[in-house]
Amino acid sequence: MDAEEHLGGIRFVVKRGPIDNKRRELTIHPEFIRFETGKKHNPYIKIDKASVKEYRFGVRWISGYKFIVGREYQIFIKDRNDQVLKIHFKSFYGIGKIDRHNLYSEILGNLWKYYFRDIANGHIQDFWNDLEFSIGDVTFYNDCLKIKKNGILSNDLLEITWDKVRTKDYQTYFVIYSADDPAKENKSFSYMDDWNTDILHSVTRTIVNNIDKK
Repeated sequence: MDAEEHLGGIRFVVKRGPIDNKRRELTIHPEFIRFETGKKHNPYIKIDKASVKEYRFGVRWISGYKFIVGREYQIFIKDRNDQVLKIHFKSFYGIGKIDRHNLYSEILGNLWKYYFRDIANGHIQDFWNDLEFSIGDVTFYNDCLKIKKNGILSNDLLEITWDKVRTKDYQTYFVIYSADDPAKENKSFSYMDDWNTDILHSVTRTIVNNIDKK
């Protein structure tokens, strides 16, 4: 795997695939994320830790004529100015699949370690301090969760008191639902398509597991 300690953080070398085989340097440092773009006028995208806002990630299958021929690993990081840093690379016909999967996992592990764990912990601390906050479509209150169900313009809210909040984990998404009516009172969140689903999962599970101690 192309990763090494660098400048107090971790440096990775990312090659997007057989067609675009340029070696791009990705540095995940405790104070910044920097990724080589390959563009002459703007060779690097850099996001300072204080500006990191949210992320999403996942693996998309690449389809051939009759069957799956590969997979694309994707990680998106957004800053407070809505600039998006995209890290992506592909594997075809199983060639290098293990190395690329390990690279993907290690990048995500270090992003969590240096950035998103702190954001999750900040939200958890806000909850214990009785402060209201939101992660995507979910707003956290002292006594309940309120979930926006049908998009930005909808007023359809699902409210679940903490003693009724349940979750279900899947490989690519997780679900928050009510113990009273799981079939109707639920919403799923995709790690690939919904920003900060990983943080939402961590914060919700931590509160559910410790709410009786509050």
